[in-house]
Amino acid sequence: MRGAAVLVLCAALLTSCAEGSKVVVHPRRKNLTLGISSVTAAQLSAETERENARLSWSSSDPDVATVDGQGFVTAVGYGVTRVTAAEPEGGGRGVCTVKVYTLPQSITLRGSDKALRAGRKLSLQARLEPGAHIQKQHRSLTWSSSDSDVAIVDSFGRVTAVGAGVCDITAVTVNGLEATRTVEVTD
Repeated sequence: MRGAAVLVLCAALLTSCAEGSKVVVHPRRKNLTLGISSVTAAQLSAETERENARLSWSSSDPDVATVDGQGFVTAVGYGVTRVTAAEPEGGGRGVCTVKVYTLPQSITLRGSDKALRAGRKLSLQARLEPGAHIQKQHRSLTWSSSDSDVAIVDSFGRVTAVGAGVCDITAVTVNGLEATRTVEVTD
């Protein structure tokens, strides 16, 4: 009976070694933003079931983010990559999905070029590029009018004609890019 117990124990040990151990990367998801020094890099960590396990770190797309041997991730370009911490020789592995965003790189304004009559409204639309890779909090704009006696603009780019004349409506991004549209108002 004693021999059977030893065989069962050996079989259990071999099975657990063959399956590898679990590796968990913290955090599991990380957002980085190019152009903001405080969020262009991050330190990841990993937990393993084995004591003193040596891990190798890699990025599935080094054009998006790179990772060093200690799990320090640096944003390189916008997109998505998977950063993996793996034990050698088929051991466990853990993954963190890293999304790299960017600040606006250009802004343009669209809207009608027709002259407005006093009291009429016009909506201007701002187009930020590269659109899909800009986080919501970096999409906000500051709108202004060069002459509030001619036209005013609200925080959504809606222009209200006030009195006859010409003025510039300007939208400024969080990183200081600006676009201007000239508005003419008639009585």
